[in-house]
Amino acid sequence: MITLLKDHNLLRKLFLYIILYSGLVNAQDRTSPIFIEHNSIIADSQKVEIISYRIPFNNLLFVKGVEQYTSSFTITFELYKEEEFILREIVKKNLSTVKYEETLSKNNVIKILLGLIYLRVVLI
Repeated sequence: MITLLKDHNLLRKLFLYIILYSGLVNAQDRTSPIFIEHNSIIADSQKVEIISYRIPFNNLLFVKGVEQYTSSFTITFELYKEEEFILREIVKKNLSTVKYEETLSKNNVIKILLGLIYLRVVLI
């Protein structure tokens, strides 16, 4: 009976170690590859949504060409008020560099500033 109890405690400890180890090994980085800042400005009958975003080069896929490395991406912004669709803006960007080291850099970023202007509907 005592050996069975010791085996049971050993199994508990082993199970706990397996759970903790698998949590550490399978932990994922939860940071976003895109840094976004959003501001709203209301003036008279218009509302302006200003969105700026930065994407580090190391989060983009660069393709090696003859003389340079190129990358491109498309971001679609959709603006909703509750369930109602208001506005859509599609941004397409291409970039290139001649240095391979720049494609791996976290410090080199592409910066985009987008202003979405739409009429503000006032419900009375």
